[in-house]
Amino acid sequence: MLSSLPSTSARRKPLSSLLSSPSLLALTLAGGVSLPAAAQMSDTIHPYVSLAYSYDDNLLRLPDSFKAVYGSLADHTRTAVVGVQLEQTFGRQQVTADVSASRVTFDRFDQYNYNGKNGKVTWLWRLGNYLDGKLGASYDETLTPFNDFHTEERNLRKQRGYNAEGGWRFHPSWRVRGGVSSSKYDYELDIQKVLNRDVTATVVGLDYYATTGSTIGLQARREKGDYTNPPTLGSFVFNEDYTQDELKLKVFWRIGEVSQLEFLGGHARRKHALNSLGDPSGANGRITFTWSPLATVQLVAAARREFDAYEGSGINYTLTKGASLDANWTPTAKILVRGSLRQYKREFGAGNGTVVLPPNLTDDTKGASLGVTYSPRERIQLGVSVSREKRTSDSNFSYSYRTNGAAVNATIQF
Repeated sequence: MLSSLPSTSARRKPLSSLLSSPSLLALTLAGGVSLPAAAQMSDTIHPYVSLAYSYDDNLLRLPDSFKAVYGSLADHTRTAVVGVQLEQTFGRQQVTADVSASRVTFDRFDQYNYNGKNGKVTWLWRLGNYLDGKLGASYDETLTPFNDFHTEERNLRKQRGYNAEGGWRFHPSWRVRGGVSSSKYDYELDIQKVLNRDVTATVVGLDYYATTGSTIGLQARREKGDYTNPPTLGSFVFNEDYTQDELKLKVFWRIGEVSQLEFLGGHARRKHALNSLGDPSGANGRITFTWSPLATVQLVAAARREFDAYEGSGINYTLTKGASLDANWTPTAKILVRGSLRQYKREFGAGNGTVVLPPNLTDDTKGASLGVTYSPRERIQLGVSVSREKRTSDSNFSYSYRTNGAAVNATIQF
């Protein structure tokens, strides 16, 4: 929620200054035309640059009533990204990496300007014909979204992740697998450091492989969340640590040449360290159906019912029920059209293990987006997109809001 009232010193640049700035798209096109035909540095290392200019008519995700305080909730954003991708194969081993740095600036709410960092490396390993797996690490430093937490001060979120998994194909039709993962979240603002947490998970499973390429299996998973800076009241500590145990069916069904179904679902129970009165349990999982009726068309429908972390104040998780539909269309080799519809409902009534909340505290979010990407050359992409989102809230943990946005972007890979 809103951590502080807005000051009257929020700066606003006139429209004339925006119009007098160089055209992002024109600069990118000029740079793209001057690229040599063989701009790729090597077969394994791929540097790239990306520029984006976007508009959002409700950057802070607040109700319309706040316009009387701020004057306007709209803003223009510029994003510049420099990165490098790596793809390397050593015998039967494959290593991929993507590391980038970004600079994000806002015209009106320029106190949020920040430098972002992102990195991911993955090693797909294989030993002999029966042992294989994956090792990975990731890092992400970005501005915390405004959907659930609102403040005039900049609040960066750092996320570090590690994972290791492996499997043994002890029979042509059977594979046993296991893995561990760890994620660490740190927030810049003192007021949100109560959400600093370490999340670790372990999973074991057994899968059956059919001759058709489909698989079915069973997996058990345990997730532990440790909040490293819990809120306090005097000498009392609101310990929000939790353990979540899951037993799920895992299915990959190759229905035919043009469709497939993925399902991971079953039962989950979440237990909190301090108080068991708010502990939830029940069905938990997600399902995804992919259909490609034509070589140029792909439709992906998904639905889920899962516990999610909550980045506001007062509770640490929600039960989210949602569905989405994504469509990709490539009318030519150089044009990609993407559309997306999504809706999800969050329930806050389960409490957080510390308190038990009254029932029927929910919010409902609906969104849609449409974008077109044009590739005049193999390693040049130009894009334009529009989006809309609306949230209706019946709880004190989130605001009702609506927002519309548009963006243009360009990426060049060397």
